[in-house]
Amino acid sequence: WTIIRYLRREEFSLAPFLFIGIISSLRRILFIDAEMSMGTSPRTFNENIIELGTHVGIIFILVVAYLLVKKAKSYER
Repeated sequence: WTIIRYLRREEFSLAPFLFIGIISSLRRILFIDAEMSMGTSPRTFNENIIELGTHVGIIFILVVAYLLVKKAKSYER
């Protein structure tokens, strides 16, 4: 109940959490790419490509979520 009361009183911004998720996925993509280029990846090429594709999808979803949140805020005002 404490959290619910706080969220009702204070404005809660979702954008920072979306940015953190985007940055985290970008860092993972760069790490996988570095492992692949150095040849030190313990996974196969196909596993790496699947993980890269997953992170690209996550970034796409988070960007769309950010745009929806931004658009919803503009309709509120």
